[in-house]
Amino acid sequence: MPKSGVLVIAAVAVLTLLSLVYFALTIDTPEGTTTLVIEPPVSVIEDMPVVAPASISATQPNSPLPQIRLQPQQEPPVVAVAEAEIAILPEEVALPEPEPEPESERETESLDEEEQANAVELPSLTESDSFVFESLRTLQNGIALVDLLAEDQIVRKFVVFVENISREEFPQTGLPYRGLGQEMSVSEVDENLFVMEQIAHSRFDQVVKTFVEIDIDAAMTI
Repeated sequence: MPKSGVLVIAAVAVLTLLSLVYFALTIDTPEGTTTLVIEPPVSVIEDMPVVAPASISATQPNSPLPQIRLQPQQEPPVVAVAEAEIAILPEEVALPEPEPEPESERETESLDEEEQANAVELPSLTESDSFVFESLRTLQNGIALVDLLAEDQIVRKFVVFVENISREEFPQTGLPYRGLGQEMSVSEVDENLFVMEQIAHSRFDQVVKTFVEIDIDAAMTI
């Protein structure tokens, strides 16, 4: 190694030693030190009551330093996460009272029952004459009415007569009633001209009276 290198190393070593001595002389030594002693945690034994530890003194007796006390930290209270469910009681529902039936419906039902009780088995159209005439004779003036009507096929002839009248036609045959059996009173003017006498109108008096006296409700029932 050259001589110059050895001199540089020696100079650095001397400077380093002088620096250490300087720092050692300039730094003030503290009068005392504070020692903090923390006791190790104590394991908790199950089924044993836990007693809160007393305040810990970290200073030695007869020490001029201030005392340092460590207080145990309390655990935060446990907060319930799930909210308590509130059971809702079922509401009492009042059943609606049955409404009384209207009088009209009751009357309709009673009428239906009446009609069923009074129902009559009808004959065929061909054999209906005896049934119709017997029913008409039950009217107040039924006997006189039957004497004015045709003797057979009364239902058919009545339908044909009404249908022709509705078309403003008057049938000449198959009438549902009998002829009067009386000649019309007339007075002769000449060989080709005759005038009906006033007395001729009286022939229809008995016929009109018979039909006017018919019990309409009873006839409608028949």
